[in-house]
Amino acid sequence: MKKNYKKLISILIIIIIVVVCFIYLYSKGTYTIYESQVGGDINPNIAKWNIMVNDTIITTKEITAVDISNINWITDHVAPNKAAPGSRGILDINVDPLDTDVSIRYDIEIIDKTVDSEKILTVNSVTDTLNKLVRTDVNTYTGIITLDDINSGNINNIKLDIEWVDNGEEIDFDVENAIKRDYLIINFKAVQYNGEKIVPYTLVGD
Repeated sequence: MKKNYKKLISILIIIIIVVVCFIYLYSKGTYTIYESQVGGDINPNIAKWNIMVNDTIITTKEITAVDISNINWITDHVAPNKAAPGSRGILDINVDPLDTDVSIRYDIEIIDKTVDSEKILTVNSVTDTLNKLVRTDVNTYTGIITLDDINSGNINNIKLDIEWVDNGEEIDFDVENAIKRDYLIINFKAVQYNGEKIVPYTLVGD
């Protein structure tokens, strides 16, 4: 009788140990899966994100400064590749989504003389070939490149009409120094577009 009792106790202890181990391993595995999901490490099929802005490949979603050294100046009273007060020019920004796998929303922030009086150049207008550019803030324009655009190989060309307003300055604009922040700053940022509404900017009081 005692032997049977001891045997039963031993079996119960073994069963309890097995159950406790199972519960521990299960809870640890569940937590590991949860932790991986939060960290985003369990999805092996990460969408491609390669966007070319003019000659710069953007593989992250950080803000990128657009090089302004390739402004095409429309003027006949200064040397080639230079400008002076009174000059006007066109800056092309080509946004090529390359092999990106998701729709793109991009914002172009323009810091010119109308925003910062210390800057030299003024942007008079901004247009694009896909006709999807919306002014969303006083100095920001937002565009959408859909998956259909990407699959069709569409490259969005954005044109900025730029002017050096003549206010008596006598400093020539040299293309070699055109990237200096004193002239004009253009910031580009792209993120995945999830169908959110793009709200146009309106002046206070309109």
